[in-house]
Amino acid sequence: AGRVFGIVLIVISILWVPLIQASQNGQLFHYISSFSSYIGPPVGAVFLLAIFCKRVNEQGAFWGLMVGLVIGLIRMITEFIYGTGSCLEPSNCPRIICGVHYMYFAIILFFVSILVILGVSFLTEPIPDVHLYRLCWSLWNNTEERIDLDAEQ
Repeated sequence: AGRVFGIVLIVISILWVPLIQASQNGQLFHYISSFSSYIGPPVGAVFLLAIFCKRVNEQGAFWGLMVGLVIGLIRMITEFIYGTGSCLEPSNCPRIICGVHYMYFAIILFFVSILVILGVSFLTEPIPDVHLYRLCWSLWNNTEERIDLDAEQ
């Protein structure tokens, strides 16, 4: 039943695309790309730092995701309210929020998230290395047994 339902959803999605494109003047790709630019960079920053920086901890990851999500949602909601504009008709969106193209905004949001993650992680207690063996790049080849964080509690 699950596979059949999945196939039905895929077929409906494929059939729905021309209707969405016709109703939005072909702006579907723009909306999908801008949405992922507002939501995705904090997740990528957490993933990258979790692999390559053993100092990153849960608090840093959480607050990096939260700050990135709030900044991304502010931009997304503001752009939704004021519209994106075009070459012929510029948007009335405040320049401080919408003055940067959404692809450049994604890069800025990525680095802001990295700064928040690292800042909070360095201000809080680190995770001991015994819990990070074979999880971080620098401890990948360690042969000692990793102790699960949940096992201690």
